[in-house]
Amino acid sequence: MARLVELPRIEPYEAAYFTVDQAKQFLDAAQESHHNLLYRVALSLGLRQKELIKLTWDDIDLENKTLKVSKSKTPSGVRKLALPTVLVDMLKEHRQQIRLKQLAAGACWKNNNLVFPGKNGTFIQASCLRASFKRVLRRPGLPDIRFHDLRHSCASFLLAQGVQPKVVSEILGHSNISITMNTYAHVMEDTQREAIEKVVEMFA
Repeated sequence: MARLVELPRIEPYEAAYFTVDQAKQFLDAAQESHHNLLYRVALSLGLRQKELIKLTWDDIDLENKTLKVSKSKTPSGVRKLALPTVLVDMLKEHRQQIRLKQLAAGACWKNNNLVFPGKNGTFIQASCLRASFKRVLRRPGLPDIRFHDLRHSCASFLLAQGVQPKVVSEILGHSNISITMNTYAHVMEDTQREAIEKVVEMFA
């Protein structure tokens, strides 16, 4: 009899995205948050929530301006990304602030070498991070999106700037470029239309 029961259909989640103006508003609103830099890295580099929580200073090379995602659930998720100078400077200041917190905490500090530690050096709880994220979104004009949509926003910005889908796929750590193509088809359609219009204008 159980075979005759029709299971409810689960509708796939449709990714949401910040516009550029909304992203600027979000980062402005997040300045007072303890997770300000974490949000900026998520939006700039497209890291997943778990990748951010597990990121250590061993993964960061400030001298050569690179960040390695070494703790990912898939081989394709392990990747090395270029760090913009502005993020390098922010990370240097952030590390100094963490050292001061560690000195103040003394023996209570759990030295996990985390880039984005929680209280006393422990791992940030994902639920707490999501709650903090939702508080920032309460600013008027910002859509109620998921934390994961910061990653989607990063990808859409890259594609809108004309970055090749293959490169975007590598930045995000997708196992297959088709994932990138399918997830961000609407952005690529807009970019394609814009490119064709520029070609047509050349002959006008």
